[in-house]
Amino acid sequence: MKLFSIILIGIALSITGCATMNPSITGSAAPFSVRRDIGHMIAYVDAGKSPDCKERRQITVESVPSDKPGTTVERWRVERCGTVKFYRVTFTPTPAQGGYDYSVKAEP
Repeated sequence: MKLFSIILIGIALSITGCATMNPSITGSAAPFSVRRDIGHMIAYVDAGKSPDCKERRQITVESVPSDKPGTTVERWRVERCGTVKFYRVTFTPTPAQGGYDYSVKAEP
């Protein structure tokens, strides 16, 4: 999963501008490194959906109930260039590997 994320970010860096690199994220329960990685992934995916928007993404996060013990689910609200898009983020600690598994899915 991490290798895929790194490849995805590398490709996105070559396609998008630096304005989307560091989104402002508030309200997430994710550890800093996970929050940063997810924020970058969402910023790059979101930039592909609105390539003319070079505005810094403002992301606010709200918790969503999870039916799986140990799994955190959040709804990330991305504001940019006068529009709003939502993403569902799920992350679970992986103690054996010393990190987190996470998934990001755009909401319709």
